[in-house]
Amino acid sequence: LALEIETICNSQDINLSASDIFNISCDVAQKTSENYSSMHQDILNKRQSEIELINGFWQQAGTLAGLSTVHNSQMVKLVQEFSS
Repeated sequence: LALEIETICNSQDINLSASDIFNISCDVAQKTSENYSSMHQDILNKRQSEIELINGFWQQAGTLAGLSTVHNSQMVKLVQEFSS
C-alpha cells in the first residue's frame, strides 16, 4: 500500500516516501490503539465504511496517473466484503 501511494505521490511531485507513509501509519495506529475507529464500528455493524474515501482516493489518483493500484483496490474490496 505504501509503495503504491509513494508512486502516486511522486507522479504528482509530492515528496513522500513509502517509509514515511509506513511510519506515519504505525504512529497513528499506536496512538489510537485503544480507540474503536469509525471504520471498525462500521464493519462490526455491517454499515458502509469510509474505505472508498480513503483507499478509493488512491485508486482514483493512480488510475488518473496511469498507475497500478492493485493493493489499494484489494484493500477496498476486502473491507467492503467484511462490511456487507
